[in-house]
Amino acid sequence: VYVAGGRDDCYNTLDSVECYNATRNEWREVARMRSKRFAPVAAFLRGKLYVCGGFYARPLNTVEVYDPEVGSWQDGVPMTVARRGACVAVLDEYIYVIGGSDESSRTLSSVERFSPKKDRWEVMPAMSRSRFGAGATVVNGMIY
Repeated sequence: VYVAGGRDDCYNTLDSVECYNATRNEWREVARMRSKRFAPVAAFLRGKLYVCGGFYARPLNTVEVYDPEVGSWQDGVPMTVARRGACVAVLDEYIYVIGGSDESSRTLSSVERFSPKKDRWEVMPAMSRSRFGAGATVVNGMIY
């Protein structure tokens, strides 16, 4: 389990990341992200942690990728849309980033997915309703 970014009790935006080890029942800090992020989404795929979007003075389209084997971050391919408060799901070797809100504070219905194999984002069909701060999960090959 990784927790990346957010805000502290004084509303300071964070670049810190913590990892939970269930075997040891303990949290530990890992390398800090390159930028502070409030309300990003995070997904783990192919042995790497992807932290996408969020907010720091404005919504972000940037992506940071953490490799636990090396213990360091690198810049990922930016999303097509700057968004915060989106939701995320991993399905069939893709990271789906869904909804959120943009630089004009408009709630989004847009969806994009990232392929680590192709190293690019692809715009997907939009949802029928825009959503901010929603949750997503995968069940039987479907995103809900």
